[in-house]
Amino acid sequence: MKTHSQAPESEHFRIEEMDDGVYAVIHIDGGAAIGNAGIVDLGDRTLVYDSLFTPHAGEDLRIAAEALFDRPIDIVINSHWHNDHIWGNQAFGAETQLVSSEETRRMIIATRGHGAFDQFMASAETNLEATRAQFQAAEEAGSSGNA
Repeated sequence: MKTHSQAPESEHFRIEEMDDGVYAVIHIDGGAAIGNAGIVDLGDRTLVYDSLFTPHAGEDLRIAAEALFDRPIDIVINSHWHNDHIWGNQAFGAETQLVSSEETRRMIIATRGHGAFDQFMASAETNLEATRAQFQAAEEAGSSGNA
């Protein structure tokens, strides 16, 4: 296996060539990919397997896959309905066919993609602020106890 240098770098993942035309997209700790994905050259078409956890990571994935083969992405396959595999879908345009099993599609619709991305991000911001406030309170309590 070798890391592929033709695609632009991403803070979310690295690309490793597994075989001719087959690439593993491996998440980088601290990035927003969370899971892994794949890119496959089908000869005259490009397939992406899973679109990662965030629209930003999905956008980097789309750009990298397009750069590898100098063409737009034809197909994105969603392996299953979990958010770390589908929230990058929105980075792919209307010309890209999204493919999944009927059950995966049903679960995406039923769960709104395992929690809608905007809702998830809004609650993440709220949770982060609450955690910061708790940390500051504990830090202040520790400081006043040392005086």
